[in-house]
Amino acid sequence: MGHSRRAVLLAGAGLSVAGVAACTGQPAPPDPVTTALKTLLAAEKALAASYDQAVGRFGVLNERVGGVRTDHAAHVKALTALIARRDPEPRPSGSAQPSPAGSLSANSASGARQQLAALERKQAAAAVALCLTANDEDATLLASLAASESSHVEVLT
Repeated sequence: MGHSRRAVLLAGAGLSVAGVAACTGQPAPPDPVTTALKTLLAAEKALAASYDQAVGRFGVLNERVGGVRTDHAAHVKALTALIARRDPEPRPSGSAQPSPAGSLSANSASGARQQLAALERKQAAAAVALCLTANDEDATLLASLAASESSHVEVLT
């Protein structure tokens, strides 16, 4: 059949919420998966900024993490496209959000690698958790992102 029971149930729930919103004249509440994807995207941007910060502070890391930085740029593009596909007419937000800044506090290249590895593990876990609520197509992308994040841990350690 192509669609899992979970996907059919989630789709039906989304239709009923949209139907209620249309009848009451109230805007539909944000889709929780899209909201979670936006949170994942913000975290991905922060992770990419952390790599930039690490390389800026410890230039010796550039050779080791250059490919990882490229991967994160691709992750940001993929998540941005996925969100745009799910929410083609995003609700206007109160203010434009700047890209998150890096959050490293390490005093050495080794410490920066350890902090980056911890951030990668956290991002991988978030992508895996989101796989459980996403539809099959989106879950495939999220699983790929989680696997990539996990491979980055190996590069760092």
